Amino acid sequence: MPKSRILVVEDEILVREDIEDCLAGLGHEVVSVASTGAEALRKIPTSRPDLVLMDIRLKGDMDGVEAARQIRTNFRLPVIFLTAHADDSTLQRAKAAEPLGYIVKPFAETTVNAVIQTAMHKHELDRRLRESEEWLTTTLGSIGEAVLATDSSRKITFMNRVAEDLTGWGAEEAMGKDVDTVFPLRDGRTREPLPSQVATILRDGKGTELAADTILVCRDGSERQIADSACPIKDNAGHVMGTVLVFRDISERLRAAEALRQMQKMDAVGQLAGGVAHEFNNLLTVINGYAAQALDRLPSSDALHAPLLAILTAGERAGALTRQLLAFGHREINSPRVIDLNALIVDYAQLLRSLLGDNVELCAVVSPSPLTVKADSAQLEEVLMNLAVNARDAMPEGGRLTIETAAVTLEQNALAPDLPAGPYALLTVSDTGCGMTAEVQQHLFEPFFTTKDVGQGTGLSLAAVYGIVQQHQGNLRVRSQRGEGTTFRIYLPRLADVAKTAEPPKPSMPGATGSETILLVDDEPLVRGLARDVLVPLGYNLLDAEGGVEALRICAAHPGPIHLLLTDVSMPGMNGRVVSERARQLRPGLRVIYMSGYCGGVIESLGVLEPGEEFIAKPFTTIALASKVRELLGPTRDAGDAAPPGSTPPA
Repeated sequence: MPKSRILVVEDEILVREDIEDCLAGLGHEVVSVASTGAEALRKIPTSRPDLVLMDIRLKGDMDGVEAARQIRTNFRLPVIFLTAHADDSTLQRAKAAEPLGYIVKPFAETTVNAVIQTAMHKHELDRRLRESEEWLTTTLGSIGEAVLATDSSRKITFMNRVAEDLTGWGAEEAMGKDVDTVFPLRDGRTREPLPSQVATILRDGKGTELAADTILVCRDGSERQIADSACPIKDNAGHVMGTVLVFRDISERLRAAEALRQMQKMDAVGQLAGGVAHEFNNLLTVINGYAAQALDRLPSSDALHAPLLAILTAGERAGALTRQLLAFGHREINSPRVIDLNALIVDYAQLLRSLLGDNVELCAVVSPSPLTVKADSAQLEEVLMNLAVNARDAMPEGGRLTIETAAVTLEQNALAPDLPAGPYALLTVSDTGCGMTAEVQQHLFEPFFTTKDVGQGTGLSLAAVYGIVQQHQGNLRVRSQRGEGTTFRIYLPRLADVAKTAEPPKPSMPGATGSETILLVDDEPLVRGLARDVLVPLGYNLLDAEGGVEALRICAAHPGPIHLLLTDVSMPGMNGRVVSERARQLRPGLRVIYMSGYCGGVIESLGVLEPGEEFIAKPFTTIALASKVRELLGPTRDAGDAAPPGSTPPA
């Protein structure tokens, strides 16, 4: 039998001595004695007893009940009351001190020993339970998921810190409240309240999980989409004593998943749109090229002049549509230069004012310092125009369109995982129009999606905006609410102040004809035919091939020099890059111009076009093609360039 260290608190000396003798006879150690409650409280820190025997009716300002209460609170020591008056009223009053037993005077030695042993055993069990509860509370408080527990009557008995944060209820406030008050759920699709999980678990005694699209309505009225698992708490006999719910906020995860899904969908649609537009550009090259040639050869009085002009106009409009498709698919032809975004907006504002009309006020507010970006100014103007037109259409009764710029610095993952941290130019375009619903915003940048009447819009303008921003390694955000207008925020990588790039010269028909030999490679025969009709009349000797294999055969077999390779980029079997590399092995020094309906940036990313190599975009005009050829070959040709294999260039 373990022996205990005991503090005896008794104001009757004879009784106290009797107790000391009894305890000594039982093998216990009396470490100290006290005659008042205050004295007992002073002696505990130095005597360090395992147990206190306390007379209920002590003399002085502090009776035994109050002394026992303070001992339990401050020192967590077990207390056994000594009393000669074991009436109901005394025992009822003593309960507040949570004693672990009573010894009624006069006492027998066996009774004293039994009460002490029982008290010490219960105290040890209480200590283990308390430590277990503290460990559990600390553990549940430190995990990253919310934990909430109830009793068998659905009342809250425990909440960890994460549960407090998610529900908006403090643990102390929530204790004893019905679980549906603290943890109200709704169906995210129907918005109807969901029946309590707790009631089902208490009834069936089985765990369960929340259905998908479950919404937790927080105390402040905000909503969070959550996932949870709930289980019954059972006693040793298997009876359900309560429930425990473990839940987490999945709103951000779902938003990220939806953003990824939307990005993948937009990328897939963009690839399709870009591919279709690329093929369509081959046809437009032929249509526009021959229409322009025919118009040049016919006087304006000819009966065919007006129909041909209509064909060319329609072709140019079709070209504008394909550019929007290519922009959405990140494949539009672009010519990035170092520009000041502020200057571009100031210069373009006057045109926008004419476009918006008299009933829409345009307010342009640019940052005080220049915002240097590397961008295609024509594409940024297209972004401004498309956003302005959409804003104008959203304000049929008039309103205000505000364009603002600012220099900002973004942290990693501030807007998107793939957007690098660093300096950005922020372009904000906001209107006071009718705004958009959440459903419309979900489809806002999809090609061919429009809320306008049939024939009133193509559904490509915002898709083009999205593609242009992505093509410039930027990010686009939209915020809108029905009746409260719309705000677009465009983030473009900002450069340090550097010299701005001059505008490229406009193409013009060369003044002199050429006589060099050009090898044309394109799998589209109509494009080859147009190029022949443009270049041969200018004096060039044209060799043409429908693919890489035939082009290389011509390179090897042609007896004279070949001065220029004009090749399409995307061809079956062998792309333009491979053709040029193998052709240059046969004919070192061969000059190359690449053609494509895709933008140079996309071709560079595919490893086809190196920075600085010559490129012409489809659909090209006859003037653009002739100018590009003459520009690369120079004012005079070098007959020794790209001579046939085994030949010796003339001196």
